Amino acid sequence: MSRFRRALAGAVVVAVTGPLPVVGPAHADPRPMDVDHVVRISDEDSCTIFGEEHARIEQELLHERMLEQGVPHVVEITDGTMEVVVDEDDEEARAALHRIRGEIGMSPPHDDEETRKEMQRTADHLVSRGLRARVREVGSGLALEVDWSDADVLIALEELDWEQDPMSPQEIREHNEQEEEKVAFLRQRGVTVEVKTSSHGVRYAEMDLDDVTTTIALHEFEHRDETLSPEHVEKRNRDLEELVARLRAKGVRADLRSSSDGAAHLDVDLKDLRVKAAMAEIRREDRGPERLLFLTREFQEN
Repeated sequence: MSRFRRALAGAVVVAVTGPLPVVGPAHADPRPMDVDHVVRISDEDSCTIFGEEHARIEQELLHERMLEQGVPHVVEITDGTMEVVVDEDDEEARAALHRIRGEIGMSPPHDDEETRKEMQRTADHLVSRGLRARVREVGSGLALEVDWSDADVLIALEELDWEQDPMSPQEIREHNEQEEEKVAFLRQRGVTVEVKTSSHGVRYAEMDLDDVTTTIALHEFEHRDETLSPEHVEKRNRDLEELVARLRAKGVRADLRSSSDGAAHLDVDLKDLRVKAAMAEIRREDRGPERLLFLTREFQEN
């Protein structure tokens, strides 16, 4: 299965724990990432937000896993771009970095021509099907920018990969069972969900990811078998409260709604151009000066 289909298997959105809402592919990880809010890509600014934030989300998850496993590393932040790096002379750390990238469904660094060609081939295929897609440089890598919540995008990706990498009947069955479970859960909570089926019998759920009711239901589905720590919920809520205050200060209507576990979710009209402009302005404001953060398990504990 290709990196794009593998990253999307069994999920439709990527988590956001920072101040900006975005959309992207979910990581192929046994512990689902958290979901704050999601935005469909509908204009150039949304594409820019997606490309930069998608890269940041991957780096944040990579940093979290390396902390958990005690791998010495550094988080470099330059002009708002975050990157996890290790000592080039530390072979164990380099091996761990490569292994963890694979564990969380990240592609290798996009510094080789073959990877660039593959991503462009994918974007060209989506465009040929009337879908919006482009490849853009983000930090030290690349981002494939599409509306990952669009079932037609997922079907087109499946179509592209099928000849070289078909899903087995068991993979199709397991994927469809996961989709059916998710769809039933969402519909019970009043979310309108459309299910599209590819020519190979693979089902994909499509819903309005701009609706906070949907994002709350997705959050509760992803965390139905686990409990978020009070510290996580507190930080999440604090970050979103700050974002709401900043949006209101710019004349934008913004509120918070809570899921059953007390986690806050941003409630704004993401189709409103004023909201998009305010988000873009906040994003520009948050681009601080270059700084270097040394983040290792030993540093964190002390």
